[in-house]
Amino acid sequence: MLDFALLGIEFLVLLYLIFSLLNKKEDHLKSLLVFNISILVWVLSILAITFIQDITISVWFARLTFSSTAIAVLSYSSFFIKYTKYTKKLIPRVLNSIGVIMAILAQTPLIVKSMKLVEGTNYPSVVFGNFALLYILYVVFSVIFLIFLIIKLRKKSMGLEYLQISYISVGMVIAGVLAVFTNVILPIITGSSSSAFWGPVAVGIFGTITTYTITQHRLFGLKYLLERFLYHLLIITPPYLIALLVLYYYPRLNLGMSTLSRFFVILFITVTTIGIFTTFKNYMDKKFSPGLGSADGDIEEIRENFLRTISTELNLDKLGILTLKAIDKIFDLKKSGVIIFNADNASIIYKKLYEFGEQPLDNQNLLQVIYYWDNLGHSTTITKDELSNQKNLSQQQKRILHFMEKDDIEVVLPLNRKVHLNGVVVLGGKNSRNPFTVEDIKYLEALIINSSVAFSRSILYSQVEELNASLQQKVDLQTQELKRKVKQLEEARRKEADMIDIMGHELRTPMSIVKLNTDLLSNFTENITKRKEDFNKYVKRIKDAVDTEIKLINTLLSSAKLEGNKIDLNPEEVDIIEQIKMSVDAYEGRAEKKGLVLRTEFEPNTPSVYGDHARIVEILNNLIDNAVKYTEKGSVLVKTETEGDFVRTSVIDTGQGMGEEDIERLGTKFFRTSNYINSHESDDINIVRPGGTGLGLYVTFNLVRQMGGEIEVDSELGKGSNFSFTLPQYNGQKSDKIYDTNDMFERLGLKKENQTTEKIQQ
Repeated sequence: MLDFALLGIEFLVLLYLIFSLLNKKEDHLKSLLVFNISILVWVLSILAITFIQDITISVWFARLTFSSTAIAVLSYSSFFIKYTKYTKKLIPRVLNSIGVIMAILAQTPLIVKSMKLVEGTNYPSVVFGNFALLYILYVVFSVIFLIFLIIKLRKKSMGLEYLQISYISVGMVIAGVLAVFTNVILPIITGSSSSAFWGPVAVGIFGTITTYTITQHRLFGLKYLLERFLYHLLIITPPYLIALLVLYYYPRLNLGMSTLSRFFVILFITVTTIGIFTTFKNYMDKKFSPGLGSADGDIEEIRENFLRTISTELNLDKLGILTLKAIDKIFDLKKSGVIIFNADNASIIYKKLYEFGEQPLDNQNLLQVIYYWDNLGHSTTITKDELSNQKNLSQQQKRILHFMEKDDIEVVLPLNRKVHLNGVVVLGGKNSRNPFTVEDIKYLEALIINSSVAFSRSILYSQVEELNASLQQKVDLQTQELKRKVKQLEEARRKEADMIDIMGHELRTPMSIVKLNTDLLSNFTENITKRKEDFNKYVKRIKDAVDTEIKLINTLLSSAKLEGNKIDLNPEEVDIIEQIKMSVDAYEGRAEKKGLVLRTEFEPNTPSVYGDHARIVEILNNLIDNAVKYTEKGSVLVKTETEGDFVRTSVIDTGQGMGEEDIERLGTKFFRTSNYINSHESDDINIVRPGGTGLGLYVTFNLVRQMGGEIEVDSELGKGSNFSFTLPQYNGQKSDKIYDTNDMFERLGLKKENQTTEKIQQ
């Protein structure tokens, strides 16, 4: 029963192999097709001999088995000679001629004379003819010649060809030993041909191995193939055995059951078989990996160490070295290298090569691979064996194959483009001469994916570092430039302040002369008899204009000194009440002309303040002047009150006030409120152009702060404003004169103003 099962499986396998070879056009594959067909005929002949009990017909099928065997030997010899491109034609031609003769003689009594039934068995025994020994010698010599060719070629071959020949050698040994033992030795010893069915089984296995080896460009490793074969063999064994047992024993059991009972028995057997198969398959899935064969312990340890190391490594060169060393430890390569290109301009970012000698790889050849992947639309591993066995190569593929053969490169793997890398890993052949199998490629691809992530991370880190360095360099340059500009600006502002100071003094000198001479004119009014009033009026106008001009110049000078931090303060005890009265008296005439009430309100026993006398007068004059100027009706109140160690002075008017935005900007240089009002009788608000230079409040605010006080503004549109400032009380503080010790006039070679005035008075 087992022989029928094995022959049935062999029949199906041979049919599959024959159909897989039908469309092949290569001469050596046509010979392989004939070989598989002859094995199929052999299998069918064995089955026919087993089932047909007629001796005459069995003799014909027995002779057919020997003819198909001769054709199988002949066709396989032809296949291998063509495949190996064996140049010596004499021995192959002699063997082929003898093979044809033996195939013909096998149909005569010279090899198979007759057959006879052996008692107790279902297998007839072969009675050999006179030429049977010659037939056996032909087969043995042909096998020896094939073994000689295989050994000779295996010594010279490398890569895929080396592995193919190795597999063929294994298949030949298995098939040869089994076939000789079962089809020659056992029949001679036992006198029975019951073991003859093992011959085609063994040769069928050999044919399967050969066909798989020759037709595949990438081969699985022998360990993996044996593992998967064992896995599937064990999976199908339980249901197959159960089916055989049922088919063999069930008809022989005389259970006397009805048809319905038999149906339920068969149903029970079916369900039980499914349960046993499922349980057994789950068990086998746990014992055998369904994927690629797992690496041994050493390789796994190398892989784990490699992944652990690159997970934290950021140095690109170290990553390249680690990657190539890990690959070399696993596969023992002749040469290896990794090259990474810039995706923008195809320049090389990184290159590391081992054992490439004095002639490094041509970058243009490597770029051909990148362009090839671009044209494909995806990156795929390229093997030299696969390209060399592929027909109808494109020009690009031919160039790639040429450069791989020239530089002795077996595999080109892409770095993972999902992490935006343009690069390749190139590997030479193994020192063991074995090719890269399917498991090897899968393992390498998994390894390179992890390396690609590490490479990408390292490149990004380097780019960030370069960017940071570039930014830092630019920041440093810009900082230096900014410092230079600031220095230039400070120098320009210093010169501007000095020039304003100089111009102020130079302007004030002639103004002082004009003022002095105007005062002198007043002394001559007694001698004027005509139009004396007009003379006094014009003199007064000149004096007022000169006073205004001198005030403007003083404000400009104070502003320049404040900005250049050169203000001269001479703090001393100042009677704030007395200074307020003097300032109010000075502006009382202007207030009366506008119909305003200018009044004071002093807290009893208001203490003196500590500050610069002239600057306090300047502050009071600025605030009262603004209050009178921007108030059209109502009053202006100046009052004092004590707040702790400070005296607060407030100037309160009933003018139109200011908005919040203007209040926030008060005290900044050149700022002037845009809403002082020119409205007398009506409620209509007429906004007029603001007057002044915008320096008065700037000077006022800064002088108050320079003397240790604070200034506050409270204003509301339509109701008026309150400017109040504080100055420290005088508590016996010592005068500590603060001024710029650098004499500007002496530095610039100019005369001081008092010296000029003295000369004028003289």
